[in-house]
Amino acid sequence: MPSDGIDQFSAEIVEAYETALLRARAEGTNVRALLLCNPHNPLGRCYPLETIKALMQLCQKHRLHLLSDEVYALSVFDNSDPAAVQFTSVLSFDSTPYISPNYLHVVYGFSKDFAAGGLRLGCIYSRNTALMDTISAITQFSWSGPLPQLFAAEMLEDTEWLDGFFTKSQSVLKERNEKCRAVLEEYGIEYAHGANAGFFLWVGLSPHPSPSFFCYSYLSTEY
Repeated sequence: MPSDGIDQFSAEIVEAYETALLRARAEGTNVRALLLCNPHNPLGRCYPLETIKALMQLCQKHRLHLLSDEVYALSVFDNSDPAAVQFTSVLSFDSTPYISPNYLHVVYGFSKDFAAGGLRLGCIYSRNTALMDTISAITQFSWSGPLPQLFAAEMLEDTEWLDGFFTKSQSVLKERNEKCRAVLEEYGIEYAHGANAGFFLWVGLSPHPSPSFFCYSYLSTEY
């Protein structure tokens, strides 16, 4: 779906979503769900609450499932960039005036916030019992192993370690983000403002000799 110059994080983008939805239906494509990546990958921005509510209303109107991927939810950091928006989970407020609980689902995993992609562990939260019954039946053939489950349980139950880990992680992400932005500004290189989650920074290199395309840069905690 093209945004045609509209800020995709603003509530105004909902009209473009609806236009694309109706066009797809007219062409014979039955759209059943909207996937929202919040915080966003690869822009590292968070959706404002008003935009989330507007997207919920769109899904309710057209009986679409809203699947919120919040895998970077705990990698949000304070950012001096005035364009940055704080993260709002779809589970952090009463969404029932905007969307039926049967249409709202959240997915999460260990791979990003915990830097533990090797555990291959994730979860889905939903109040749609029919959906959960179906998922439960399917996942019987792909259960995770006992060791990853044990490691995950040990981490989740150690609240002191969790607090220290995420405090350090968010601090380092903030530090590297600010360093990268300072270098880009020093050399007059444009970048997308508002990134305050994960290790993303969308950099505009088209005015420069090579390469002449946009890319995103990882703010590695290892460099």
